[in-house]
Amino acid sequence: MHEERAGSAHATARFTALRRFGNVGYLKEEVRRMTGLALVDALRQDLDYAIRGLRRSPLFALTIIATLAIGIGAVTTMYGVVRQIILEPPPHIADPDRVANVYFTRTQPDGRIAAYDRTSYPIFEHLRGHATTVAAIGAMTDESFAVGAGPRATMASAMLVSGGYWAAVSPPFLLGGGFADEAAHPVTGERVVVLGYAFWRRQFGADSGIVGRTIAGKGQPYRVTGVLPRGFRGVDLQRVDIWLPFFAREDGE
Repeated sequence: MHEERAGSAHATARFTALRRFGNVGYLKEEVRRMTGLALVDALRQDLDYAIRGLRRSPLFALTIIATLAIGIGAVTTMYGVVRQIILEPPPHIADPDRVANVYFTRTQPDGRIAAYDRTSYPIFEHLRGHATTVAAIGAMTDESFAVGAGPRATMASAMLVSGGYWAAVSPPFLLGGGFADEAAHPVTGERVVVLGYAFWRRQFGADSGIVGRTIAGKGQPYRVTGVLPRGFRGVDLQRVDIWLPFFAREDGE
């Protein structure tokens, strides 16, 4: 009798609970959906289906894997470029937030405004003499330059700069230093050169006594004033072997 009453009470309690809370199976599904378990199950089922499909078609699987590898590699490369150019400041430039390129504008005959970053040396001198809101102003342009003599000569990527360039970027020289505006003047300057780190190691065996010596450039002697630190690539992130004064362009012409 006692067991019958206990069973009856259990059945009554179960019936009352079902009537109060509704369909238990439905409630379980709702709980799973609200806690994200349904999403996990769906992802697991999709993954199982994808794996079974790839096993049935291994060649198709290899194509997908190769496509993913190429896509991931491309994205990684692009991120590296964007990070280097936009997200990270140029290495070895003191106070990079205060260094900027100067662009000029000119109105075209059709009314459009064109921007350009090149001008003549006299205009640069005028700007340097009248600039009152900047701590330093420098100029630069790139070209190829023959270093060495005879069969051992090699073409180097060169950056022709004014003396103010070094004051503007203020790199921590590994050896020696840069040159002043007087040394870089296209008429009265002297033949001096600053070596990039990689070029210094490649062409001169990382000679720590290179500063003060002369090297041949376009058949003329150039005195080495300094060696830049590893990784320095200027404000434009170009690969540069040597930095020269502006008038060096006229040598060998």
